[in-house]
Amino acid sequence: MLPTKYPINEIFTSVQGEGVHAGKRATFIRLQGCSVGCSWCDTKRAWNPEGAISYLLAGEIVEEVQAGHVVITGGEPTLWDLEELLFALKAIGVYTQIETSGQNALTTGLCYPEWITWSPKPALGWSCHPQLLGLVNEVKMVVDDNLTDDLCVQIFHNKELQGVELVLMPEGSPPTKESYERTLTLLQRLPFTKHRQWRISPRLHYLLGVR
Repeated sequence: MLPTKYPINEIFTSVQGEGVHAGKRATFIRLQGCSVGCSWCDTKRAWNPEGAISYLLAGEIVEEVQAGHVVITGGEPTLWDLEELLFALKAIGVYTQIETSGQNALTTGLCYPEWITWSPKPALGWSCHPQLLGLVNEVKMVVDDNLTDDLCVQIFHNKELQGVELVLMPEGSPPTKESYERTLTLLQRLPFTKHRQWRISPRLHYLLGVR
């Protein structure tokens, strides 16, 4: 079997601006292709599966890693078999994170990332593939007009998501003052326990003026 060539939209090193790992220096591997098509997506150039700027082997991708934290994103990264890429990244001792809409199962049998961020999408009915749901470490909700209190409450009480980190992310590229205010207002209404509650992700990369 020939090794996998991954469709690359871009590879760059910056700061993770979203979620629990916000503030960490990270190399982003953006794979090409997405069939979800969210209206507020800030990387619509990554939708077309035929629009890759290059096709690289896992070993070639690893040569471009410049940080100890690596984020595999898209597009939708679970469209591709990530096992070879994950093995190659783990071989150089970096921490691996995948950001996904939850549309598909994670097509890897022997090698998994340390962190999986699921960002539920209205176009998918806010659902997650059952196989992937059991692997999720973080739920990252985009706060826009489609997001309701009831949906956040359902996720908070979902038995399969107990212990999973819960993040609210203001919509916008960059978010507006109104978007931040809407997110804060939502946070104040949501349930919490002593050991678990929703948090706001600041979208730090916009505040720092980096990608």
